Amino acid sequence: MNAESAAKPITYRGVVYPWHCDHMGHMKVMWYVGKFDEATWNLFASIGITAAYVRDQRHGMAGLQQNITYKKELIAGDVVVVRSEILEVREKVIRFQHELFNGEGGELAAVCELTVVHLDLVRRLGGPHERFLLVWEPTASYQGTASAVPQELQTNWALAPEASPHGLKPDFPTCTLRHG
Repeated sequence: MNAESAAKPITYRGVVYPWHCDHMGHMKVMWYVGKFDEATWNLFASIGITAAYVRDQRHGMAGLQQNITYKKELIAGDVVVVRSEILEVREKVIRFQHELFNGEGGELAAVCELTVVHLDLVRRLGGPHERFLLVWEPTASYQGTASAVPQELQTNWALAPEASPHGLKPDFPTCTLRHG
């Protein structure tokens, strides 16, 4: 694993079980997708898109595109780690990437890039977040913070680690917020 990947936050840890493998002995595609899906929900939770948010606000995220590149086989018994980063944030769309590593040797096994839309679950239409637009400003160090978020927004959208209602401490690139 290179230093750039090692700086990305871990969004999933797991293991490849024998029933995850096909008749050729390596992990089936459906299990790659499942592990990336679990990483996605951990990534979403770290930016405030939790199960409570989905239930209470009746908003969620819906996939638009998913591309997976397979680099190295995984077999039963391999411990795996997913590291993630947000690549782009627009008015109602987030594009992000997961990297799945063999946890023992650190070899990159697969990369998954996803594009998702913020969705009104009642109207079943994509749309911007009602309170603000998220404007992403990447930093090379991944040590940015969103602590400059106005207090009234921190209670509703927990990008600032100290404001996170679920106790997660996101360590993603700097985000700035502006009212929409």
